[in-house]
Amino acid sequence: MRHKVYTKEQIIKAARELVIESGFEHFTARNIAKKMGGSTQPIYMHFKSMKELKLTLMDSLRQEIGVDRSPVVQNEQKLVDDLNGYIAFGQKNPQLFKALFFDDSGLGELVYQQSLAYCNGSDSQEETNKESFPADQAKRHHDYLWSVATGITLLTNSGLIELTDDAQQKLLNQFLNVLRLSE
Repeated sequence: MRHKVYTKEQIIKAARELVIESGFEHFTARNIAKKMGGSTQPIYMHFKSMKELKLTLMDSLRQEIGVDRSPVVQNEQKLVDDLNGYIAFGQKNPQLFKALFFDDSGLGELVYQQSLAYCNGSDSQEETNKESFPADQAKRHHDYLWSVATGITLLTNSGLIELTDDAQQKLLNQFLNVLRLSE
């Protein structure tokens, strides 16, 4: 009897679909295998643990969100660009957004910590350049902008507000100006 061979990409795709349908509460090897129509064996051939699969899924989603983790200029405009990607991802994938950031067993805390490390420049091997905002302000800027971006995503997803891309960009930049003035 021949067994179907599953690639790492197929497993990640099935895991993503499961999260969209059921959230992370049902994120188990058995449920992912069921989604693929097979056994758990291929999952553990490609991933040492479910935690590794979850982290791999998160990395693929970060690419989809549009957050570039390469060592680039860590400045306020880059942060705004990344938050625009975060908002667009949440608007395009509302169920996945909810599962990632609001389910207790999701990845919100991990994504938050990695995003904060990225803003602080500790996620890259290169030094940040002169355009970087000061480290003591990075967390505050990050947290305020993360809150605003999440609010924009939730309000637009619920249909309570509508923003053009330009209006959204302007809103995030105005919020940065308010942050600068409050220092």
